[in-house]
Amino acid sequence: MKFAIVVSIRGRSLAEMVTKAMKVADDVMFEFRLDSISEEYSKDIGNARLPESLSRRSILTYRVPNEGGLSRAYSVDRLIQLIRSCSSEPPAFVDVESSSIDDNLVAAELKRYSGRLIISSHLADGGTSVEGLFEHWLKWKGTAHYIKVINMPATLHEALLSLELYGRVDPLRLISFSAGKRWSFTRFTSVFLGSPLFYSCLPGEPLADGQPTVQEAVKFKKAIEDGA
Repeated sequence: MKFAIVVSIRGRSLAEMVTKAMKVADDVMFEFRLDSISEEYSKDIGNARLPESLSRRSILTYRVPNEGGLSRAYSVDRLIQLIRSCSSEPPAFVDVESSSIDDNLVAAELKRYSGRLIISSHLADGGTSVEGLFEHWLKWKGTAHYIKVINMPATLHEALLSLELYGRVDPLRLISFSAGKRWSFTRFTSVFLGSPLFYSCLPGEPLADGQPTVQEAVKFKKAIEDGA
């Protein structure tokens, strides 16, 4: 079992997010939430690029507002402009919502820049059957390096569907768990089923309910490695 810990970071500017990342251990990856950058700072983002040491282990994410995004000024053009501007070196991954790249030209543009895409689907409707989740895998498996499928369950049965999906696909390319603090156990269980990434946050700065802190994630990974 091999997975990387990802620390999700938000900030009003890229410089603020970089400062936070530099205080974290160097054996993790970072998800920089570009949708948290304020309009004021986004105009000058090219003046505060990611250091090369961080760029190589970064995920640049830009969420749409109805999928947990933090910016009301979302547009696909702004997404591409931000991703192009903030790093002189290609990031490890670019993470975009499936709803943002229904246009194949957008997907091609992002792949030219980063080479590796994580395509995410946050499902309220369609997330209550394993077939509904599987449809997203089928749609994006030829485009994405990793496919992220998050459902929003009302019952334990629905929460377990996010884990059942691993048995239907290539598990090493899937990141699937259920949203919400009540279902946080699915985040931990997912790595035992093959998920390559385990998302965490800085203390006191969760970007999603049920997200463990980076310290908790490190302890979790160490417990697995010690018990192997």
